[in-house]
Amino acid sequence: MNNTLLNNLQLYRGKRFSDLVDENMISNALLTKPHEISGLLSLVFGTKDDGISTTIDLLTGGLGKTMIVENREVEWAVQIDADHAVNIRFAKWNGQEVTLANYATMTPGLGNSPIYLGLEERWFGPGAVLSFDDFHFQVRTTGLPYQDGSTWVYECYVIDGSQSAYIPGEMLLPGRQVSRIGSAYEEYSDEADIINYQTPFKMRNHLQNLRLTYDITGDAYSTVLAIALTDPETGKKSYLWSDYQYWKALREWKKREETALLFSKSNRLSDGTYINKGTNGRPKLLKIIILNKWARRA
Repeated sequence: MNNTLLNNLQLYRGKRFSDLVDENMISNALLTKPHEISGLLSLVFGTKDDGISTTIDLLTGGLGKTMIVENREVEWAVQIDADHAVNIRFAKWNGQEVTLANYATMTPGLGNSPIYLGLEERWFGPGAVLSFDDFHFQVRTTGLPYQDGSTWVYECYVIDGSQSAYIPGEMLLPGRQVSRIGSAYEEYSDEADIINYQTPFKMRNHLQNLRLTYDITGDAYSTVLAIALTDPETGKKSYLWSDYQYWKALREWKKREETALLFSKSNRLSDGTYINKGTNGRPKLLKIIILNKWARRA
């Protein structure tokens, strides 16, 4: 759709007129051109309806980031942040392990001497620059780690221009952490740090049904809402339209849908059963979780 058309959009409330053909009725147009109409309706139902803005509809539907889920259960993949802090299992310097009993008297890394960090994961490559719980203290790994049982041991050196620099022993105690802040290499080196990958995991959501009825009676049946689009090049207008009461019902539907998306709670128990049940004995699925925008429509 030509985005400049949105700058020439007008709404009319009035009686039916000749330019309102069946194929341009909103419900029909959504079936044939959903990629164009959904963005337009987000604008109309969002910022152009008495100044009321619907955040989710405008940001998701208007940008084409809407997904309709047809079943009451849906699985979706969760992307995991690939960078995180790694726990220290032990640290050694000058042949001694840093412990609660001796950390206060040790000066690990002093005089550019190596520190050996035993970490829970093989998360860093050669040349990685690591910071401790206090980021002012940093070391650089040298070479690849070796495995000691389930622990990966890295040879590290203090990153500081002074021979008197060292890492306080309390930063090296078991349970403390290190995290990557970058890497550093000498000229003409062929070493490089690594990129870490984690397999995303899936989560499952149980969605609720939203339902709304409406009636059109009497004079309201002949009252329409027309959305006029003016072609900036030719000045010709084309129309999308709907029965006005249908539009009002759909507008109310969008508000209720958004409220449910934001605030609904779940009555599903940990064993998979539900507390609240309907008149037919089946559970009421009072839960909606959003990634982009999900709603099951009935």
